[in-house]
Amino acid sequence: MLSNSDQNLPEDVVNEILSRLPVKSLLRFKYVYRYWYTLIKSPDFISKHFNQENNNGRLLVQHYISDIDRYAIALFPDETLADIPPLHENLGHLQSLKDIGNVVGPIDDIFLLHIPGYYSNSDRMALWNPAMREFNRLHVLEPIFPLNFHALTSVVGFGLDPLTRDYKIIWIHYFVERIGDETYDIDYPYHVAAIYTLSKESWRHFDLLTIPKDRNIYNSLCATCINKAYYWLSGLDYSEHRILSFHMRLKEFREKEGPDHPEPQWGFLSLYNDSIGLFLCQTGVILQSIIDIWVMEEEGCWTKLITVNPFPEVFLPREFWKEELLFES
Repeated sequence: MLSNSDQNLPEDVVNEILSRLPVKSLLRFKYVYRYWYTLIKSPDFISKHFNQENNNGRLLVQHYISDIDRYAIALFPDETLADIPPLHENLGHLQSLKDIGNVVGPIDDIFLLHIPGYYSNSDRMALWNPAMREFNRLHVLEPIFPLNFHALTSVVGFGLDPLTRDYKIIWIHYFVERIGDETYDIDYPYHVAAIYTLSKESWRHFDLLTIPKDRNIYNSLCATCINKAYYWLSGLDYSEHRILSFHMRLKEFREKEGPDHPEPQWGFLSLYNDSIGLFLCQTGVILQSIIDIWVMEEEGCWTKLITVNPFPEVFLPREFWKEELLFES
């Protein structure tokens, strides 16, 4: 720790020293001075410290533990997987009994945990930094609608605003407006977005999204945040896939066409190196499915990377890891 005589060091020198310390030291030192605490918690410092360390990436796996009847998270430090015991996290104070929900990230080693409140307004969210052993449950501000509006589900995105250097959560609700009487109801679907800014600890609600009301939006397999935007897969059915994006700096939603494919296919969005990757699987035959892997090199420009033929004991693609494709079996 810095001595009294060292406290006159220039601020940028102190910041540089702290950014090179191991996580264990930061956990102790962040309580020494109020300024250090604020600095260590800031997005700029987290990003700098993350890049200073030898971060080769960590694989996150959600799995079920039958002994405690809960889902848990395992973090593997590198690609060896089988030889290194993972860090296990039991997040029972956030999760429901049977479902751990969506884990989005990492963004500078921070994950967003989201438990959707299906058919209700009871979504739960938290930010989790496993390196710093910090877990910050977020206040979720639900939109207020008339009684005939019903929440069905929601999807989320998580990224870093390049202009303000602040973390943002994008939360898209799917509602239906039920109109009718006791004998006949008509449901009118709507998508409503809200943005959470971490530094302000506040939500900002947007107007209705200007996309077709009956379009589905799907969570990605990982944090598909790249080129100052967050991306989701959307579509009316399995025969059409489009890409919905939210631009962090411009604070606007856009939609682009996905790749052309002749047959109906399930879609899963992920990252491939520094590009958006899309898995397309034949519907109805998961264990015997041919999987096409597409890469979006530029906005709206798709290239088929490879076609993976079916092989036994493979259920679904999960993500790209160290330029390899991981499957769930």
